[in-house]
Amino acid sequence: MLRFFVLLAVPALLVSGTFAADQTVAEKAIAKAIELLEVERDAAAGALDQARIGKAIRELEALLGDAEPKPTKIDFEVKPAVLKKKFGGKAAFNPKTSELTLTYDFSKKPQFADFESNPKIQIVPQGVVIEAAESLKHNAEFRSFTASAVMVVKSMRGCGISSTNGSRMRTGDTGGAVPNGLYIDVPGGASEWKVVPADAVAGKIPVSLAVSSSKTTVKYANESLAAATVHKDDVHQIVIEGGSDGCGLTNLVIVGIPDPAWFKNLLASE
Repeated sequence: MLRFFVLLAVPALLVSGTFAADQTVAEKAIAKAIELLEVERDAAAGALDQARIGKAIRELEALLGDAEPKPTKIDFEVKPAVLKKKFGGKAAFNPKTSELTLTYDFSKKPQFADFESNPKIQIVPQGVVIEAAESLKHNAEFRSFTASAVMVVKSMRGCGISSTNGSRMRTGDTGGAVPNGLYIDVPGGASEWKVVPADAVAGKIPVSLAVSSSKTTVKYANESLAAATVHKDDVHQIVIEGGSDGCGLTNLVIVGIPDPAWFKNLLASE
């Protein structure tokens, strides 16, 4: 609680002029606060706490510079009854944060209506199997998002999560005895990698890809990479990639701000 209070106090210090004399110091302070808040958000058990911390993160991100686009807002009514009819997965919308949350345990076939049809996707109890060189693309369009899931990794040969704009969390070869690399790809920006521990090169692995207007983050097991987002105004559709050997997927959760035009048209359609 003390850490959270201190982090929320950062903007007030900046406005008061404590860091105003040195913009570099200010930017570093904000970035550090954002990183710590992201840890707190990921660890929070309740959806309300996650939403409140997420709002604080976005407010801090807005202080990083005038070039940053304003956070996307959904300024029209979203009725829960209408929302429920539009998605096969469990859907919830938070009007305070403009965040849409979509949850899939893949236990029921109607959930697959939210994805582009691919006859090569195999449905198994509470999950899907994505064959080699195949992918599973979600229909929703987001301005920013976090997509997390448990991926059943056969080998680290290209399986991962990506966006249609080119942002990627992927696995790959690093020149070792077995593929053991976690990669982050940011369109127009960084492409970096790190080696993951031997006990995480296969099995049921928690993974995620998060893209905001300021930062792109990937996670694989207990490893993570982050880089600055370059194309800040892109619209994203989320894609699960099978890689060279295929993979399994379960417990997919997508939390993000939907593209307003796409979302409005979806809700208005019959």
